[in-house]
Amino acid sequence: RLLLPLLAALALPTAVNSNENNVKLLEYEKLIKEGYEILDDLVLRDQKNPTYEEYMEEFSLALEKCNKAIAMIPENKEGYLCRGLMGGFYAKPYYQKKWLKDFSKAIKIDPEYLEAYYLRGVLGFSMQRRSYSKIDARACKDIKKAYKNNFPEAIDYVNRNKRFLKEDKCYGF
Repeated sequence: RLLLPLLAALALPTAVNSNENNVKLLEYEKLIKEGYEILDDLVLRDQKNPTYEEYMEEFSLALEKCNKAIAMIPENKEGYLCRGLMGGFYAKPYYQKKWLKDFSKAIKIDPEYLEAYYLRGVLGFSMQRRSYSKIDARACKDIKKAYKNNFPEAIDYVNRNKRFLKEDKCYGF
């Protein structure tokens, strides 16, 4: 008689924690999705020449969504990818090294996260840098890793940029 209520009492906190974790994960995913939707809107608005103020307002809102997601679940790679995308490709060039760190953090959480390798490589190649610099060498390695593991965007990138990659001494594709 006592065993059943005892087992139920022991299981209750786990069930409550599991439900709380599910709610937290759903909110996290919602923030990431909203950040990406704003990013998509920014890309479309870019074609309509928004004012700088409009652009920065949207950008700040998207970045805020990614930051909230990271604060909520810092051990999840998606938040860092979200923030890296927002900052790396839409912020002022002198902040780009900061955003590279977000892709690196996502890779540290998941060493096989090919999308983060690809994006870190593309950002590295798009930054102002000296040829044969550390950023250059890492960008080459990142693109190669994604490419050799058949990440579709990396394959497309390499096919479109073979000449550039060879000029930059990034061989092996």
